[in-house]
Amino acid sequence: MLQRSLPTTSTVEIANSLQRTLDRRWLRSLQDLLPLPETWQQYLVLLAIVLIVAGGFCLQILLAVQTAQAEYQVRQLHTEYANIQRANSDLIFQIASQSGLLKIEQLARAQGYMAATGRTYVRRDQLTAVATSADALLANRQTAGVAAADTVPKADATAGSPADWLTQSRQWVQRTQESAQTTVTQFMGDLFGRVR
Repeated sequence: MLQRSLPTTSTVEIANSLQRTLDRRWLRSLQDLLPLPETWQQYLVLLAIVLIVAGGFCLQILLAVQTAQAEYQVRQLHTEYANIQRANSDLIFQIASQSGLLKIEQLARAQGYMAATGRTYVRRDQLTAVATSADALLANRQTAGVAAADTVPKADATAGSPADWLTQSRQWVQRTQESAQTTVTQFMGDLFGRVR
């Protein structure tokens, strides 16, 4: 009869031997894939490579953080820009409501002006008297600070010759230029801190 033979080695020794064999195979496959350094020069090269890769990782993380910060600042600036646009639109609406034609007409009527609905004819002998009174009225208005209301026709204004209209147009252009220059000067003074 056949008998079963018992192993001469213990199972613990077999398990350890198998484990060592598997460990060696893993180590060999790792060495085949990536040769491990054997000299100090190879260790230094491996260390340099690892440091370069680690530095690249750190640089990548640093750039990602800076990009996230820049995107956050851009979002904040977009929000601030939208708020400024909203405030500007509110101001434009307020300006439009305060400077509408109806409001300007009410102000002009309060100062004694009215819309010219008909023609007024002036005779040649009345022309010098009208021009003199218009110049005196203009001087009074300028001293009182009402130069802007000159563009609205007065109810008692009379038509003159074409030469008078040219003179009045030139005077109006000069006054407009002077007021624009003073406005620009004041704006530049406010802008640059009134350097004088």
